[in-house]
Amino acid sequence: MGAYGQKKRLTEPQTVLVEVIDYTDHSEDTGSVWENRDSTMKDWLEHLQNVFNYHKINAIWFDGNSSEFDIDDVKEVFGNKSTVNVGRTGCFAFNRSILQNFFPIEKLSIMAESFQDSKIPPNLLMQNRFTLTIRENSFPTNITLNDLLLINTSPSLLELGFYREPDMYWGMGAHGRKKKLIAPQSVKVNEYGPIVSEYSSSTLEKNELTMQYWLKHLQDIFNYHKIDFIGFAFNSSQFDINDIKEVFGTATRLMIGNTGCHVFNQVILERFSPIEQLNIKTSNFPNSKVPERILMQNFEDLEIGDGWLETTILSLDQQVLINSKSISMDSLRMPAKELNKFIKLWQRGSNPRMEFLAVVYAIANQGDKEVMLKDIKHEIIPANRLRKFKATGNRMPEEIEGGIDIVRVDGVKATIRFKNRYPSPALELFVWFDHCTVES
Repeated sequence: MGAYGQKKRLTEPQTVLVEVIDYTDHSEDTGSVWENRDSTMKDWLEHLQNVFNYHKINAIWFDGNSSEFDIDDVKEVFGNKSTVNVGRTGCFAFNRSILQNFFPIEKLSIMAESFQDSKIPPNLLMQNRFTLTIRENSFPTNITLNDLLLINTSPSLLELGFYREPDMYWGMGAHGRKKKLIAPQSVKVNEYGPIVSEYSSSTLEKNELTMQYWLKHLQDIFNYHKIDFIGFAFNSSQFDINDIKEVFGTATRLMIGNTGCHVFNQVILERFSPIEQLNIKTSNFPNSKVPERILMQNFEDLEIGDGWLETTILSLDQQVLINSKSISMDSLRMPAKELNKFIKLWQRGSNPRMEFLAVVYAIANQGDKEVMLKDIKHEIIPANRLRKFKATGNRMPEEIEGGIDIVRVDGVKATIRFKNRYPSPALELFVWFDHCTVES
């Protein structure tokens, strides 16, 4: 139990990733993984500060699943910091508690979407700071002239970006008061060619046309009458989901990012079912637990994770429920011995539809490869032997150089390939079904 209900505690870390970055010459960047499982987080912090003879922390950043942790525990370990960055933690109340617990803050970086209704509290703007950064990567910041006049930051260090957006029409949607998809002021069209240089962009303006009209108009122009991909992120939970479904219909691929609302995420999956390809992350769901009914669906492609921004927590029991053909798990927090169990279970018949597996694991230790292959009969294929693999969908065949072959109980062969990608290594598994094998 934490300060605000059931929360994760900062326990002894299994490993610590140390990166030394030279911002003047990135070729000199280095990284290493240190292990000492008997040391607490505070012990590690003090040890690293002594090693580098640097006894302060310049900044602390809250992002991803940080709202699952006890804020008092975080404060006790790291203490007060002059610079605080509040990202997409997924919880408005947690964001407020950060600002209360780490007060006073000299340099603050926030997003409007970190607060209820994307409105930054006036008392926050009025505080006397050295630097205030209000940032939005892909969504406009809603800030009024009255808000600007309240800001009490040193004027020489106040940086503002402006974005012009029409007043949104708010109406009663399927789940309460929601924004409606009104006629856009302008529509930006990006066209990509097969090579990077073949790119063009243009902005079309005609304010009286509805969103649905624009969509059909562009589909007619490009003679492409389906939507391959629709993504929900940032403040999308403010919009009426039925309105979105009516305008855009179904899509082949669906991505759910930081919408700010677990309930909205569940409604997305209900309204846009069935889906061929799904991109999610564990923080899309309460307690970072992906529902079993999602894992068990027959997706062509299931991707779980958000790169290095947050770790993916998925138990072995959850993994064997996955019924997709192509499975990708990013920054998976699972030790090598558990991945070893997963491979053995696949050999016995679990995940029967799986054609391709990619795991970028967050926990990396020396000797992981040996642990993952322990007690698994395998054959090492010479690196000069090339085989072509064709996964599900429209992907181009991939050349597999060498690898480690294993066999399932029914005789189906698979190849394991380890990729030593810094800072997180990866494991890939290619299953050689007849339709996945490309003859050279």
